[in-house]
Amino acid sequence: IKSDLKRIDRVIALSKDQKDLISNTLGIESNKIEIISGGFNQDSFYHAQKPENRIVQILYAGKLSVAKGVPWLLKSLKKIKNQPFKLHLAGSGAGEEKEICLSLANKMGSKVEYHGPLTHSKLADLMRQCHLFVLPSFYEGVPLVLIEALACGCRIVATSLPGVIQVLG
Repeated sequence: IKSDLKRIDRVIALSKDQKDLISNTLGIESNKIEIISGGFNQDSFYHAQKPENRIVQILYAGKLSVAKGVPWLLKSLKKIKNQPFKLHLAGSGAGEEKEICLSLANKMGSKVEYHGPLTHSKLADLMRQCHLFVLPSFYEGVPLVLIEALACGCRIVATSLPGVIQVLG
């Protein structure tokens, strides 16, 4: 299909890395590929004063899975003994990987709260309550959730992946 794809007038890519991949893999000229990243809803995701709290509120939002690094996040936080924090897990998952994540979370007792899947509005509300957003993924495209968390005033901790670097610079 490569010969047919070369006749395409324009291709949209989410990142420079994806643009390069499309060009190299499919043989499409680079000047035919436009980078158009995602945006976010400023009416939902906006900064508000964080609550005064001695407990650091940490948020992970996404799929409860191994590829997203959730088990390692939970195991790392479990080692923190003398610093007050609360981890909020928001999102869904399936099967054994979700169960592994929830089992590790349950072992941490009241230090972890599982919210399940949230609407954008509820996620934005939670982001405005949290100090730190963590994205421990081993793979990400262009994680719009980082921009949303920044818009809500969260500090960010994330793995150094191409999509993360593109979003955060």
